[in-house]
Amino acid sequence: LELGRRLARNKKLGELARMVGRFKQDARALKRKTLERGVAEAYDIELGSELGRLIPAELLAMHHPVLKRDFHRRVLEGTVLQYRLRDDEQKGKGPMVVCIDVSSSMQGDKEMWSKAVALTLMDIARRQRRLFRAVMFSSGEVSLKVLDLNRERRYAPDLNKVVEMAEYFPGGGTDFETPIDAAVELLGEKKLKRGDIVIITDGESQVSPEWLARLRERKDELDFSIFAVLVDVGSAETSSLAQFADRITSVKRISDEHARDIFLHVQS
Repeated sequence: LELGRRLARNKKLGELARMVGRFKQDARALKRKTLERGVAEAYDIELGSELGRLIPAELLAMHHPVLKRDFHRRVLEGTVLQYRLRDDEQKGKGPMVVCIDVSSSMQGDKEMWSKAVALTLMDIARRQRRLFRAVMFSSGEVSLKVLDLNRERRYAPDLNKVVEMAEYFPGGGTDFETPIDAAVELLGEKKLKRGDIVIITDGESQVSPEWLARLRERKDELDFSIFAVLVDVGSAETSSLAQFADRITSVKRISDEHARDIFLHVQS
């Protein structure tokens, strides 16, 4: 009941819900396109009726003057021998962590856009059966808020924590080292590899050479990637993010279209 009351009286959550609805449609459409052109490996044989996955013996039966009638029957029954495929998603991916800048300069449309992107990424993580952590940051550990949003068995989101994430906005300056460390901590808990860290910010923050060296060691150990989104500011090439991010997208205008590149990145 308390959650319902908070949802009813919070205009920010209503606007976020509308934005997430649009973003989820785009993300799922992109996922379908990604699967269409994705690369998969054959790792077993199964019964089915997909002609593009037939094993060589069935291809011979399809053209054999005596066996082709039996082949056609088995296609209709779904009992021909075909390769079982395993794409990247089926192989499994590590956790997804989104670091959201909640410093003073992000207040307004940038905050709403970044949180809507984060909640859409949470939906992607749920469908991919991946742990999802949101790291809200501004300057230093005092303002840091770490929320594990889908620790349950079926990767369903914790709505109380979703509301907490949506409402949290401390303001202040910008610090990159603390939130990235909190993101890497989740990946290292059980040596979970192939994770994705997304950081969304409009600010700059210097990082120390010692911190960069430690981060590179952890990346080699855990095999994760860092995708940075630089919102409405400067050039991606001159950003301090370029020192540690594998890829940077510079968003000059807040829109649905600029969110698609992020969704495509984490689903590919």
